[in-house]
Amino acid sequence: MLWRVLAWSVLLPPFAVVLLLFTERGSQLVLDNVGRLAPIEIEHSGGTLAGTLELQRLVWRSEGLELELQGVVLELIPSCLWYSKVCFQQLQARELELAVLPSPPEGSDAVADDDDTLVVFPFPLETEHLQVDALRVHWQGGEWRQGQITASVQIYGSTIDIRKAEVANAKLTLQGSPDTSSEPVILPEINLPLELLVGELTIASAGWDLSGALGQVDQLGLRGAWLRQELQVQELRIAAEEFGSWVARGSLEFAGPWPLAVTLDGEMPTLDAWPSLLDRTLALKASGDLTALLITASMGGSVDVA
Repeated sequence: MLWRVLAWSVLLPPFAVVLLLFTERGSQLVLDNVGRLAPIEIEHSGGTLAGTLELQRLVWRSEGLELELQGVVLELIPSCLWYSKVCFQQLQARELELAVLPSPPEGSDAVADDDDTLVVFPFPLETEHLQVDALRVHWQGGEWRQGQITASVQIYGSTIDIRKAEVANAKLTLQGSPDTSSEPVILPEINLPLELLVGELTIASAGWDLSGALGQVDQLGLRGAWLRQELQVQELRIAAEEFGSWVARGSLEFAGPWPLAVTLDGEMPTLDAWPSLLDRTLALKASGDLTALLITASMGGSVDVA
């Protein structure tokens, strides 16, 4: 008899915890406890952790970053918990907003501008099936907006690893200093307090507004990495009826006048007045920064001698 009592005393607590996951009330209690242990706000709207869970709102805040998801539907993979990470069979959201918070003022007790501390996510996350209907990333001096994204994503430590993603209707907006004189536009500094890895990103219809300079491409593909102010572009593929098809590689620093080093290989669009002796392929190299840019170009062609 005694051994049965001891067995139940050992097995009942974990059994009760498992049962909680199968009820809405129990799932609510678990989510409330998660919110107390981590810098996360969770508003539960229905479902259970053992099945499909619906969240009205989820907010995560850190020293330099604030992330908010609205209209969330998720389905956990329980076996991942044995490996101390959270995996989702599916993760859908109506809207995602990511704010890169401005640096603290000089002389404050907050983190200094030259502090290299990165955001650390509270636990690893992974999903092969992420879908967000609308996304906005904004910082002091600019923003990135887009329509629906479907992606395969891993989050660990201070890294967001986007292994594959497809995006529709994206736009980048950057605002420099007001143009009140003949002085050049002062570009904003962008300091991303985490590492962003992009394995394969495809964007259908992408546009930009760079301090009033507008542009649009039909399709854009990207592989690269972004850490703090340094952007490394392994490959940027651009296709547009107006500009032709291009592939760019290089680096860009979002500080000061934005120093860069880029190579660009492309094919010009078909033009009626284009000389027949010249190829439509063009190779460009750019170095310097956006206030003093050195560009070299080379183009092939042929000469017929009669």
